[in-house]
Amino acid sequence: MTGQPSEVTELLSSFINEIEKTTKNILINEGVNHVPPSILQNDIFVFNIRGQGLRVYASFGTDSEGQEYILLLDFTVQRKVTSPYPNFSPKNPGIHSKYNPKVNTMINPRVNTMLNPRVNTMINPRVNTAYSGPFVYTLDLRQEGFIVRASDNVELIFNFENDFIGLCIKANNDVYVLFDEKNEWIGFLVKAKEDLRLRFNLDNDWTGLIV
Repeated sequence: MTGQPSEVTELLSSFINEIEKTTKNILINEGVNHVPPSILQNDIFVFNIRGQGLRVYASFGTDSEGQEYILLLDFTVQRKVTSPYPNFSPKNPGIHSKYNPKVNTMINPRVNTMLNPRVNTMINPRVNTAYSGPFVYTLDLRQEGFIVRASDNVELIFNFENDFIGLCIKANNDVYVLFDEKNEWIGFLVKAKEDLRLRFNLDNDWTGLIV
């Protein structure tokens, strides 16, 4: 879908019409159009409108009179970006050593053990159950890694085997550039809200999120 305002409004209206006809239990178990929702965290449900690129984030509650309600929190629309994304070479670790863990030992988890979850258990989610992320998710909301902040501009990405698999470099307040462990540019993050960033590859395909 193109993600034009009229199309998004139509899809959201259709979604609201569907949920008005059903109950909480049916929504949780069967979803909308027979696509069960995924659970993100803290009882936040994600309804995927299959084939339309629309995801609706919602939670359930009960009012003072005991009536159940659904609270729509946010939505995202998957779309293609027609123009090429800007070149972020000023923040490229292959060019600038400040952003290169192989050169700048302050952001190298092999040297700076405070950034290494194998050594520093405070940043290891498998050991420290109070660790609250951010975590890396696929589009199917499967956790595939976690983030460790190395500096104001650099975040390190680890998988759940505690292997360093890449880094995020801040380009501006809304965009982070993604590189793999070999400092190859593989994509970017776009801030959707304060604690939610959407992940895209170099073809501008939405591939996941960080929350």
